[in-house]
Amino acid sequence: KLTNDYTELTQDYGNLNQDYNDLTDDYNDLKQDYNDLEQDYNTLLTEYDILFGKYQSILSVLENPLTNPVLPTYSELYYWLADDDTDSFNYTENWMCGDFSAMLMVRAKEMNWRMRISCMFWSYDGDVGWQDPTDPYGEYGHAFNVILCQDYYDDDDYF
Repeated sequence: KLTNDYTELTQDYGNLNQDYNDLTDDYNDLKQDYNDLEQDYNTLLTEYDILFGKYQSILSVLENPLTNPVLPTYSELYYWLADDDTDSFNYTENWMCGDFSAMLMVRAKEMNWRMRISCMFWSYDGDVGWQDPTDPYGEYGHAFNVILCQDYYDDDDYF
């Protein structure tokens, strides 16, 4: 009887030891998952802080009127547009010409320049809005920017 009890206890100990090792492995896996999630969280928090800072700077540009607007020269505008990366973004369903125009207008405002957005709508013969006074907007449209330069007034050259 004592030998059977000993054998049973040894077997129970082995099972408990295996359970303990399995639980320890589970704990270590969960701890690693937690550490990975914490690292992801901290990375996202840092990215959020950066984006929020950029948002705050844009918000101040949008909300505060220009106190002493500057009329750029044609040359200043030309080189500024050449350096600007607004056109490097891709058109997507949720990011279209109006978004590009708004981004460029905000960037111009940061230069203390007054830039405006113009929109044009049109339809072709037979399309929705074609010669319909109740629908002044056509089926198609496009947004673009307008800015006045201090030294450029040649009617034949357009941006």
